[in-house]
Amino acid sequence: MSDENKRQTGHSILRYRVRLYDRHFAWLKETRELYTKVVGHFFQVLKKESELLEQSDFLLLRVLETKCIGTKEMKAKGQLPEFPLTGFPKIPLYFRRSAINAAIDLVRKDAGSMEPNMVLYKGMYQNFTDHTIDLKLFNGEKWVWVTYPFTGREFPTEAIRLSPLLVIEKKNAWLEVPLSFEVTDVRTVKERMKTEERICAVSFPDNDVLAVAVILSEDGKEEQHRFFRGGKAREHRRRILMERLRVSEESRGLAAGKAEQKAEAQFRNEKEDAATYRALRDLNHHYAHSISRQILNFCLEQNIKVIVVPNYETSIDFRDKKYLKTDAYRWLGRSIISNLKYKAFGQGIVVTSVRPYHITDCCSECGAKIRRYNEGHSAGQNYYGGKLFLCPNGHSGNVARNTAINVGKSFLTYYQK
Repeated sequence: MSDENKRQTGHSILRYRVRLYDRHFAWLKETRELYTKVVGHFFQVLKKESELLEQSDFLLLRVLETKCIGTKEMKAKGQLPEFPLTGFPKIPLYFRRSAINAAIDLVRKDAGSMEPNMVLYKGMYQNFTDHTIDLKLFNGEKWVWVTYPFTGREFPTEAIRLSPLLVIEKKNAWLEVPLSFEVTDVRTVKERMKTEERICAVSFPDNDVLAVAVILSEDGKEEQHRFFRGGKAREHRRRILMERLRVSEESRGLAAGKAEQKAEAQFRNEKEDAATYRALRDLNHHYAHSISRQILNFCLEQNIKVIVVPNYETSIDFRDKKYLKTDAYRWLGRSIISNLKYKAFGQGIVVTSVRPYHITDCCSECGAKIRRYNEGHSAGQNYYGGKLFLCPNGHSGNVARNTAINVGKSFLTYYQK
């Protein structure tokens, strides 16, 4: 049997979001609110009976059902459960089990203040087509089935649809649908490097170029590189939003008139600021997804199976690094990597990382300390904004490309055949 046929397969989970039509929106809200209350009931039981958490989730679910619902034998004997669902309407089986699992998850994570995700188990939905779904809802008096059309991205035919989440946001209702895709190559990095002869290494500067990818052979020689741009357009939009926040901050102390007018102005500013921060978040998400997709497409073109990035798991406090002239709302490196990991895994490509030590300040050719500069400026070791570099041995070039090569070479030192 060939190595190709021996490969293990796995699954990748992606979430698609679709919007439900505004049909019986009040019933959706009623069902969502009931779900939160039922989760709260089981949450309080678990808090009182914390020793139950020593059991597995499967056994814990059965125990909670016994304590709160009872058994057939208990009903035959007229025995009441220890923690009955008093004051609730009749709760369907799969609605209840979803609520129990949500409560278990909240208690295990010690996150009781969080609003639980409402997962719709089978039995709470049916007839899930490409454009409609039937949901079992509580209308305030009884449970009814309602057919909901929805709009959004088309579901891939090769994906398996899993239990969706019902999300209520203001006057809109959404379904977040997890989709399971088969992954044909789930080999580890170590297993891949026994046969792979080329890798892709990536760096993440903070200028018009948002990422640089280089293809390296197993001996560290560069074969190709590609720059992924878009930073100038993103920065233009980001500055407009940041200026909006600055003006809002200044106006807070300028509100005149009576206390009621000041309170109204304060409320209006906070509401506008929240919308601006959401716009910043959405802007960052857009570019992080776009750049990660472009990097992945480049690797697919080159038939690359291993991508190497700097390890930025540790949070970066930009307040202590003013010289970088960036901040958490601007730098996209970590977000691009996060998106790249799951996108690549779905295509049978693995993303691994190396420690980001001396990848930006050393020459990839000789290892000497580099000096940075921009066109028309003098080179210096502390010129952090410089896009070009010089080294004492005469090597020069683009800093971000040099950094990407260092990332790749650092990785290859561990996997020399």
